[in-house]
Amino acid sequence: MDRQFFINGVFFQNLRQLGIAFCSEVEGDTQVFITQALNRFMYFGTIFPSEQGRENLSGTMIDFIGESELSEVEVIPEESFRFLKKYLHRPDFIEYKFQFKDGLWIGGYSGEGVGQGYSRCVLTEVPDEFLLPPS
Repeated sequence: MDRQFFINGVFFQNLRQLGIAFCSEVEGDTQVFITQALNRFMYFGTIFPSEQGRENLSGTMIDFIGESELSEVEVIPEESFRFLKKYLHRPDFIEYKFQFKDGLWIGGYSGEGVGQGYSRCVLTEVPDEFLLPPS
């Protein structure tokens, strides 16, 4: 049986946001401000044997920012999990690393274009039969 997984998770990113406040204390009744907020983005995808060999894993993922490909996927059950993520519309890679704790994969990501952040996910191993039509 080939190892294949569904991945569902969330990543957290600190982002600056531009806003407008309407208040009577400011001349003109409006004020522009910049705030920093911790944003949460859900993701989901699949991990499957790569074309380079059954023991190598790759995958695809979708989140708020877009579609991405996963490479160099390594899963050590109930221990560690890592992969490289590359959005289809961007040239840079983002590295994700996780440790298994209390039924969840908890870790983070880092990349030149995105900085660092936290992430957590669940992996669901999918049997071969799941992807076949009913007989």
